[in-house]
Amino acid sequence: MPVLISDRRIQPDDAWLMIADEAPIPQEGPVVLGWDRWILEQETLRGRSDPLGIRVNGDVPIQELGPQAERFDLIALEFPVATDGRCYSHARVLRTQYRFRGELRAVGNVLRDQIAFMERVGINSFLLDQGRSYAEQALAALGEISVAYQTAPLDTLPRIRRRLAGAEPA
Repeated sequence: MPVLISDRRIQPDDAWLMIADEAPIPQEGPVVLGWDRWILEQETLRGRSDPLGIRVNGDVPIQELGPQAERFDLIALEFPVATDGRCYSHARVLRTQYRFRGELRAVGNVLRDQIAFMERVGINSFLLDQGRSYAEQALAALGEISVAYQTAPLDTLPRIRRRLAGAEPA
């Protein structure tokens, strides 16, 4: 059973329902739809009052998604294999250029060794298929990199300013 880590905590449940492209969309509740389905049915879906999420992979042009990002409460970024890093770029661009402040969720092949780097580009939730013990290991991995010199989309201050403010040791 998949386990959700959100904002550095294992969540007891996931309110979001991932809808297959051919499946009917429930009238109520938060749903996540694929990009192709959104493109085909967006006029109808714009009237939906419940939270709406979108699922995209690296093939989706960020220039098309970005301007629409504020419409979604959640953007699920699909990582099909560990070597496909295009959604890292999507996350960074969504956070910096398009100022998306909603939930960015990594789904698919989310590995423990990559989770801290995913967080650095702005991803703040992770859906892990490997079970609870793996999720606990992945959660621990978020604390393994204690110092980062580069800025990140979710950092409020660069390292030198955090240090000068006393938030980090010298």
